[in-house]
Amino acid sequence: MKEKADRARLDAMHWAARRERCPAELKVFLRRKEIAEKAILEIQDFLEKEGYMNVRRYACAFARDKFRFNQWGRYRIFKELQAREIPAAQINEALASISEEEYLETLDKLLESKLARTTASSRIAILHKITTFAVQKGFEPALVRERAEQLLNHP
Repeated sequence: MKEKADRARLDAMHWAARRERCPAELKVFLRRKEIAEKAILEIQDFLEKEGYMNVRRYACAFARDKFRFNQWGRYRIFKELQAREIPAAQINEALASISEEEYLETLDKLLESKLARTTASSRIAILHKITTFAVQKGFEPALVRERAEQLLNHP
């Protein structure tokens, strides 16, 4: 049994070294290998002590990448990190690392892009389509509405 746990630890080290990982992902990875819960916790502690896994680093990298590459809003990033069992303090720190200026700029570009592709004819239909799109990307509804109104009022 010890040999299986040692092999799992080596596999986990290689797996975690490839990119940032969180404890929830590690648990899924090791459960697929049928590793006992006690051994999973030991491997997790080892990986954290050795620097292979760091929840704070993971949360910041996740937030940065999902914002920049997927253009997700803070709410969606928050929910995704929460689903990965990341503590609220690390989530808030990761979200705070997103610059407000860049955040608003991204939202404005998304709204403008959707507006350019929208075929609706009435102002209300256009407003509905572009705001729904941005809210689905995880941007805050009140902020989206405000920015969309500004965009439609000042083309």
